[in-house]
Amino acid sequence: MSDERTGIMTAFVVDAKHAAKDADRRQTTLYRDDGLQVEVINLPPGARTGGAAESSDVVVYCLKGEGQLVVDGHTDAIDEHSLAVVPKGSSYELLETHKGRLRALRISTCTPAAAGHAVTAEGAAPDTTETALAAAQRALESPTMFESMWRDAIVEALDQLGRALDDHIVRADGPGGFLDTSEAQAPHLIRRLEALSAEHSLLRNELSEARDAVAHSVGADGAGELVTMVSATLTRLDTHLGAANRLAMEIANRDIGPGD
Repeated sequence: MSDERTGIMTAFVVDAKHAAKDADRRQTTLYRDDGLQVEVINLPPGARTGGAAESSDVVVYCLKGEGQLVVDGHTDAIDEHSLAVVPKGSSYELLETHKGRLRALRISTCTPAAAGHAVTAEGAAPDTTETALAAAQRALESPTMFESMWRDAIVEALDQLGRALDDHIVRADGPGGFLDTSEAQAPHLIRRLEALSAEHSLLRNELSEARDAVAHSVGADGAGELVTMVSATLTRLDTHLGAANRLAMEIANRDIGPGD
């Protein structure tokens, strides 16, 4: 975190047990920055977390209760003060097994989720718009006990998405870009290509408006409207990227032609 007056990074200190007790969701973000995320996992009796593979090493520290930690099919009992390290690439589940409430900290490094990329020219750097879109969706869906941190995370993610979208637009509409090359390769698709290109400025403006609305909002009032607004913008962008990817694949498959 940074001091609002000086901008200098300061330590983030919180009573983890108290914060976990106050958490009313199964997973609540306590802290997040570019490289680190700290979450509270709060499981009611008999509940369990999902078992998706982790994209980074994860530390799990049990604050209260008893249960089981299952990592790649191997089960260990855990209780208060148990600590476990889940290696990158492993899948794990936390289970509450003693008819009480299991509270734990989950500490991980922040890495972009794997995401598909639009087809690009051979040797070109991949389009990062989909990765940035996934990061923005995660920021929007990550509840936090500290309203300002949640808003800051969304603004940062939308700024990153804006930069990625700007790059996407240059790749698509700039000289020698996707539009130019595709018109020559697939003239019968020109209307679909132009329709996608026409969406770019509208999407960029909408994204900027959503970002500014979050950045200038104050307090908890209107948070629901902000989520609805940003979510709608991200959905429209996701739909656009999906259509662009399908069209790119259609053109690429046409170039390759049927096999022997």
